[in-house]
Amino acid sequence: MARRARIALKPKPGVLVVDLFLPEASPARSLTVSVNGAEVLRARLEPGRQTLKSAPLPAAPGRMEILLEADRWFRPPADGRELSLVLEALRIE
Repeated sequence: MARRARIALKPKPGVLVVDLFLPEASPARSLTVSVNGAEVLRARLEPGRQTLKSAPLPAAPGRMEILLEADRWFRPPADGRELSLVLEALRIE
């Protein structure tokens, strides 16, 4: 994932579950997740795989605009992209 990712989902009650992998090379140490502009999750990250769960999601008519934002990122050698973590899955439970 770049330092930011935007995803749109159909609204549904529950909590947002984020499965991710943080490479050792990544300087990212926190992730903030917002839904329609309201912060629902702020988590400290450690290298390796982890599963994060949000607070209950706010009601959202139409669609849910989800923004994931890492605090820091890096650029691998010979690659101009800004990278932070590997987003493996995003779901509502």
